[in-house]
Amino acid sequence: MNELSSRLKSDVIDQWESLNLALTEQVAINPARSEHTRIAGKIAAALHGIINRPDVTLALESVGQHDLSLIREIADASKASIFASAAKKDLLSVTAYFEADRNGKYKFLRNAMVIDNRRTEQQDLLEVVKRVGSGLIDALKLDLVWEPQI
Repeated sequence: MNELSSRLKSDVIDQWESLNLALTEQVAINPARSEHTRIAGKIAAALHGIINRPDVTLALESVGQHDLSLIREIADASKASIFASAAKKDLLSVTAYFEADRNGKYKFLRNAMVIDNRRTEQQDLLEVVKRVGSGLIDALKLDLVWEPQI
């Protein structure tokens, strides 16, 4: 496994898997003080670092530019200081998904880390990272097998 594959695996994929599992727990999450939000920012920052490498940038044509833009925004927001605008710091929110049956009973499905940049529709962070990560693996023909399931 080369250095790029190793970095993508340890800094993005493994962290993505950990966050995905954590979001399946039925707990209330405060995005302003959450370990989940911190991990999401670390994933975005790591992915942003990878996609900005000169040897990677040229291969990004097949990866959606909108998704890349969202990753850049989250990475930037994760580094925001106390002096940053509220909009920059409030880019991530958490939503809980439930399913109702015909008897009015509810079943918890999962929590989702939602990107809300107020310019586009909300996006599930895990979905965006999945698309960008998978796109990188394919575009760069990396020796990684990743079949993410949310």
